[in-house]
Amino acid sequence: MITFFGLSVSPVYAATKTWDGGGGDESCSTAGNWNGDTIPTSSDDIVFDATSAKDYTWDTGCPLTVASLTQDMGYTGTGTIATTYDSTFPIFTISGNLTLTNGGLTHTDNSTAETYRLRVNVGGNLIIGTGSVIDADAIGYDGGKGPGAPSGGSRPAGSHGGLGAPSTSILPPSTTYGSITEPENLGSGGKAHSGGGAVMFTVTGSTVVYGTVRADAVAPGGDWGGAAGGSVFLTTGTIDGPGIITANGKPGSNNKPGGGGGRVAVILLDGGADFTAFEGSINAYGGDSGSSYKDGAAGTVYQETAAQSSGGGTLIIDNNNLQTKVGVQTLMPSSVDLSTFGNIIIQNDANLSVDSDDTLAFGSVTLSPEGRDEAEITITDTTGVTFPSAYTLSGYTLNIDSEVTTTSNWTIESTGRLSHTGNFSSEVFKLFLNLTGNLTVDSGGEINTNADGYTSGGPGAPYGSARQGGGHGGLGGSSTSVLSTSRTYGSMVAPINLGSNGSGHGGGGAIIVTVSGVLTNNGAISANAADPAIDQGGGAGGSIFLTVGSIAGTGSITADGMQGSNAKPGGGGGRVAIILESTDEDFSGYSGSITAYGGDSTSSERDGAAGTVYKQAYAQQPSSGSVIVSNFATATIKPDVITIMHLVTGTSATIGSVLLDSNGIFRVGSGDILTLSDAGTTLDVRSGTTLLNSGSLALSGTGFTISGTYTNDEASSVFYTGQSDDQEVTMLNASYGNLAVNNPSTTFNTAANISATTLTISGGILNANGSNVTVSSTFRILSGGTLALNGDETISTPTFETGGTIMYNGTGTYSELIVGDTYQNLSLSGSGIWSLDATLDVNEKLTLSGGTLRQESQNITIAGDFTLNDGSTLVANAAQTITLDGNLTLTDNSTTKQNLGHLIIGSSPDTIELGSDITVTTLEIGTGDTLNTHGYDITVGTGGILIYGTLDATDDIEGDKTIITNAGNWERKSIATFTHGTGSVVMNGLNQSMSGSNVFYHFTKTASAEDTFTIGEGTQQNFSGSLTLQGNPGQDVSIRSSTSGVEMTFLVGTSASYSFANIDVKDNNAAEGQTLSCHIDNDGCTDSGNNTTWLFPQTSGGAAARQRRNQRQPATSGGGSEGSSGGGSPSLSEVGIYNDVEVANTWESEVGSGQVEEVYSAALEPETFKDNTLIKERREIFIERVCQRVENWFRGKPDWVNESVMPRLNRRLNERWEFTCIMY
Repeated sequence: MITFFGLSVSPVYAATKTWDGGGGDESCSTAGNWNGDTIPTSSDDIVFDATSAKDYTWDTGCPLTVASLTQDMGYTGTGTIATTYDSTFPIFTISGNLTLTNGGLTHTDNSTAETYRLRVNVGGNLIIGTGSVIDADAIGYDGGKGPGAPSGGSRPAGSHGGLGAPSTSILPPSTTYGSITEPENLGSGGKAHSGGGAVMFTVTGSTVVYGTVRADAVAPGGDWGGAAGGSVFLTTGTIDGPGIITANGKPGSNNKPGGGGGRVAVILLDGGADFTAFEGSINAYGGDSGSSYKDGAAGTVYQETAAQSSGGGTLIIDNNNLQTKVGVQTLMPSSVDLSTFGNIIIQNDANLSVDSDDTLAFGSVTLSPEGRDEAEITITDTTGVTFPSAYTLSGYTLNIDSEVTTTSNWTIESTGRLSHTGNFSSEVFKLFLNLTGNLTVDSGGEINTNADGYTSGGPGAPYGSARQGGGHGGLGGSSTSVLSTSRTYGSMVAPINLGSNGSGHGGGGAIIVTVSGVLTNNGAISANAADPAIDQGGGAGGSIFLTVGSIAGTGSITADGMQGSNAKPGGGGGRVAIILESTDEDFSGYSGSITAYGGDSTSSERDGAAGTVYKQAYAQQPSSGSVIVSNFATATIKPDVITIMHLVTGTSATIGSVLLDSNGIFRVGSGDILTLSDAGTTLDVRSGTTLLNSGSLALSGTGFTISGTYTNDEASSVFYTGQSDDQEVTMLNASYGNLAVNNPSTTFNTAANISATTLTISGGILNANGSNVTVSSTFRILSGGTLALNGDETISTPTFETGGTIMYNGTGTYSELIVGDTYQNLSLSGSGIWSLDATLDVNEKLTLSGGTLRQESQNITIAGDFTLNDGSTLVANAAQTITLDGNLTLTDNSTTKQNLGHLIIGSSPDTIELGSDITVTTLEIGTGDTLNTHGYDITVGTGGILIYGTLDATDDIEGDKTIITNAGNWERKSIATFTHGTGSVVMNGLNQSMSGSNVFYHFTKTASAEDTFTIGEGTQQNFSGSLTLQGNPGQDVSIRSSTSGVEMTFLVGTSASYSFANIDVKDNNAAEGQTLSCHIDNDGCTDSGNNTTWLFPQTSGGAAARQRRNQRQPATSGGGSEGSSGGGSPSLSEVGIYNDVEVANTWESEVGSGQVEEVYSAALEPETFKDNTLIKERREIFIERVCQRVENWFRGKPDWVNESVMPRLNRRLNERWEFTCIMY
């Protein structure tokens, strides 16, 4: 028994074959190379010693199995074991020990395919001495070959266990491959360099490593990207020693990109064995390029003991603190379930990455990360990724490069960071997280995408050679002599874009997080630009878009631009938007800072402009929150470095309000539209801030606070829209380009004189309040729009479109209407007095609601509704006219109706509807025009009524019938129409006349003095309801034809009533209607001759009858016959009954129901009635006519008032018709 490197080695009794190198080549199958000049056999012990330092190759010409193999201290050559991937020479077996005290051991070099590897099974122990190396460096795939060989780019590096670095700002151009737990693959070549080979040892006994086992890529050489490390797979009983095991990637020369690390797996088979006795290192580092962010990603190191299940060992990702480019990660190979590993150690700037075919269950995986700055996990695809119901991020950075949606409560502890992979020149990676649950960021915890935006270019990157800051929400700063060439872009209310690169520093990333519950932030949520590092302009802040149930905490939320080094210009601020979705939630529970500052250059006027912050509480409607533009307190900004809305997505945005604070300068760019939709104060421009409008600004709300500077470009537009409850709006004191107001029920009050290029009043009232309105170009008042004026302002003349209105609401006395004399709609309110100085033409509505309008000597034409409201006064001039020239409604809501003077209905075929009673001096209805009274009354003065068209009183909307009271003449032309309905016409003037034939329902002629009522000769006046002609005692109303001696006709319908008193009738023919009776003594009637079907009787015995009726006492009954009556009862001739009808009639007074009744009874003989000239009339109608005439007879008696008659009919068996007429 002998001891070697601490191991007990049994003596060997087989034959020993020693390499003497005497042959002509290096092949083991050349007999001359061995002592005794014979080839070894499988039972021999093979020794390489000082006899010869010649290299050897063990190939298939020699036994594939030997008893043992030793390279002792005297041997300095290298042995090549030509084992293959195929069955030619798959395994070299050493039954005993493999002792490598000195010299090297390797496998045959490869080219474009996996042909050779070093695969050895050792039945004893494996001993690697200090001077020995198992070396598979640079004998993997040739340059540009292998599964991980790069494609594209000028000089990129190769990949294997980790990704190789690209040569330019692009994502890695290759992929990873191979097995973590049983690595066997070659390393891929870089663009020109070879990758590492493959070393696979299975050792039954122990492995002692004092030397080196390596499968690294080729060492730097040539100006190309490096290659990837190969594979080392060692299965052994135990492992000991201070040696080194590596499968590292290598860089190219001259700081060219480093290749990815390879793969190492060490599995211990002996029970109780572990790695504590091994004091050496096991590495699979990426290639160190010597240049920032060009290093390759770490490969994988796997360690397993017998106590662990197969595949359940420890996975180590360690990258030796190298700095990798964006996306250069340790991407898991195909179909890896990370939960099967007993532990995963991530350290020294390593980044473990999973994609679509990998499985990562955070609820079951065991992680041992070194810290968030040294350990990263990147999710490039979420297909196989799951989170527990309560997930804690601690000790590492989790990069979410693919949208995560999960039901879980997340906590980011003080050592945790949530982020995404950085970007190059396009938007590839962003942090999208959707949580059904709560999200807590502890103090010290981070959601951090700083510097993860554009590292090259971007929409807001400056151009040209000047060192400028990049733009995003705000423009980047520039030197004092150069205008900023950066741009703004993105959405203010839903930002998702990356921040742009400055002239040398990257922008901020993008954080888009949705949380159904509470976001508690006591840490930092940031998408800031990169920290200054070189002498160039700073990058722009990125985007933070948080949609959460509620927010709490004291942490910070920032998307700030950053400065360049050495006082170079700062980048523009980014964009932040926070929307609260839980009922009644607002921002009162969050006391932390929320900023999108520009970068502080530390030099005057080189700072970046502020970005935008949008805050929307639950009570605010979608897109109706507040935008805040605020820079850091000491910012000094050049005039051209501003927060400009230009290039915002869609060039249109709707928000609730805008707040400019702390050096904020905000511009609505040309072509942009910014709509403010909130209520109350929607624009707050604080001291030291500026609002510039070069586009379109739509302002809702009722007030605007301007303590800073507000200007409108000449081509800009401002729209005032008010709010839904129609509260009054106070407009900004500013000069405008294009100005418009639009809210149908809102009053917009000016704060000072208005100066605008164009002015459009689309809806609501623009109240000048005494201020002047100067419009240099187009001034339009559209339908629904109103311009309200006191009446003494200086006003540019507007163009009225249909529906536009001018309202005068002053309190003074005005000699003219200052806007002119032609209007679409005109309204007067207030208490002022306005006098017309020219003809007034209103194409639509005229409304008087207050004040006084004096017609003076001017005519007025109105084509729309004409309304007078209580409190207004119209001083009409009857010598002039008011013409209603359109289809409209005339309404006088005054308590005492106002006299409209000479009112003309229409000058074209129009229909005028009354909406109230009216009073006029003269009423004239034009040819083809119609006045519908709708039951309302018309009072006409001495100018009378002239009807050329139609006066229609049939429609009784009001409910109490139309009464037309006329103090003047009534003139109806032959082409005209008067439709009476069931209303009344009252002629109550003096010396009135009536021309044309007319049909009346109720007609009354009265006079206050002796009067003559002249009716056109040959005309017929038809009365279907009642006729009343009423003079005064001693002051008769004379009824006369317009031509003496030529009759005019009265037709009093059979169901009509009539009443006469103190009238003098001449030339009247009533033959076509009832016989009219007018008592000379009782009615004061005078028959002046040429009257037909008129009775002018005198009453006999009237005194006794009158006395009896006045006393309402019963009278004695009596009988009578035709032509006579007892006790003052009428004869048949007196009541106008046809004398050829044989009737029996009686008159009596009787007591009924406690009152005196006068009863007239009569009977008709059937046969006589049958043969009478009234055969065509129904008997009932005839009887009603008899009773009506009895009533008329009594109404002519001066001692009877308020009588009424009710016919009572009984039919007897002898077929006599008996009836009574009872006077109550």
